[in-house]
Amino acid sequence: MAEDPELSVLMKTDRMFEPPAEYAAAAEFNDASVYEEADADYEDWWAGWARKLDWIEPFTEVLDWSDP
Repeated sequence: MAEDPELSVLMKTDRMFEPPAEYAAAAEFNDASVYEEADADYEDWWAGWARKLDWIEPFTEVLDWSDP
C-alpha cells in the first residue's frame, strides 16, 4: 500500500499554538519542572496525583501493563 504524500505531510508539524494567557495562568502546571519530575519516576508521579482523589477502595496498582 503506497503512502499518500499529502496525508503524510499533514501528520507532521512543528508548529506550536500557545494558549490564551488567562488559560495558561489558571493551569495546574505553571512550572516546566513538572515534566522532569514525571520523567524521573512516572509511576510514583501518577500515584501522587491518584492519592489526591477520593476512592471507594484505595488503588493498589498505578499502571496495568497487561493486554486488554
